[in-house]
Amino acid sequence: GRWAIDAERLRRARAQGMEFVVIVETWLGGGTKRAIDDIGSLVGYRGRVEMRLRSLRSGAIQLSCPALPLSAVFGDDDVWPLLAMLNAAEVSLVMVHQLLGFSKTTIDALTTWCRPRNSIAYIHDFYSICPRVTLIDAVGTYCGIKSADVCDRCVGLGGGHEASRLNELSVGEHRTLLGDFLGAMRTVVAPSDDAARHVASVYPGLAIRAIPHPELRDDIDQPGDRSNMSNIILLGGIGPHKGSEKLLEIARLARLTHPHLTFSVIGHTDIDDALEAVGNVRISGQYKKSELRTLLDQERGRIALFLHIWPETYSYTLSEALNAGLLPLVPDIGAPAERIRLHSQGLVFDFPIQAANVLRIIDSAVESREVERPDPLTRHQQSSIRTLDALVNSSSQLSASARLEDSLDTSR
Repeated sequence: GRWAIDAERLRRARAQGMEFVVIVETWLGGGTKRAIDDIGSLVGYRGRVEMRLRSLRSGAIQLSCPALPLSAVFGDDDVWPLLAMLNAAEVSLVMVHQLLGFSKTTIDALTTWCRPRNSIAYIHDFYSICPRVTLIDAVGTYCGIKSADVCDRCVGLGGGHEASRLNELSVGEHRTLLGDFLGAMRTVVAPSDDAARHVASVYPGLAIRAIPHPELRDDIDQPGDRSNMSNIILLGGIGPHKGSEKLLEIARLARLTHPHLTFSVIGHTDIDDALEAVGNVRISGQYKKSELRTLLDQERGRIALFLHIWPETYSYTLSEALNAGLLPLVPDIGAPAERIRLHSQGLVFDFPIQAANVLRIIDSAVESREVERPDPLTRHQQSSIRTLDALVNSSSQLSASARLEDSLDTSR
């Protein structure tokens, strides 16, 4: 049928010298998509042609290759035709960025298929250890990573991530499945030491390399007026995991103790009406990336406040704040705090977040020294690009077992 024709097209393309990389991803966007795009642009794949293996909202998975062009959709019962197609391409590099939305059947098959191959897995969140992805429990607080039995009760109370197709598994089974997958990879990469430590606490035998994301940043001229220390900036979508309820608490307390402060959300929240009713919060609404500079210039704020309640693995929003010449204030959890300490740019305040403490750190920031805006591509970025280039484009070949497997008929 159609799959056999597509497999033959891939086989002929390979015979003509085309070399393939398969990028495993989900239909969801966000930071993961940005990381994939930036790695492709700044690191690249040394001439390999990109294939995308993507989980779809419908529960199916799609293998696509725009260069041919090719697009094939598979269900859970179609794992062998999928592997036959991948084998026909003789994929020389596998980049796994997300398994959210993939079924146990598909993950089991990919684990076996990836094991002898040149495969790299990225940790963009905590799906590998937490069915809820963020380590925020059913009560709405950072859990600190609990035992599997406690996690089972948490998932039973609050559910797993809505995009997960593993919610029928216990947390112990979930961790075994994804731990086995990560263990089959040649390399596992996290964008921060903090993210690596969180995952390694569940999989202590797993070697994880901490390599910051390379970032494709827009060149920004000298930023506009950032002199207003009383207008506090918050960037992006501020939902529960980004601390929207904390912002409401802080804004209310500020009306009593810091009436000179205003809070400008350049973006949106899940509680816009409640925040705007306080009287000291402005919300711009969703914006395009190209509009950010203008919005910041209009607000003139100097301080960027972050209120996330989960250990973010990197934070592109923090990068945007630094690149725009803002002074970031971040809670002492996750990669943002790690990055602030590493680069000595911004201030870190205690976690869990307390409204009164945040207002005190804002007071301290007013007296803090100015920080220089980093270049669009810092030496840390250059180091990440060199490290990833060596890792992604190493001359690793298929093992003998993989070559034998590719020669077998996997169309059964």
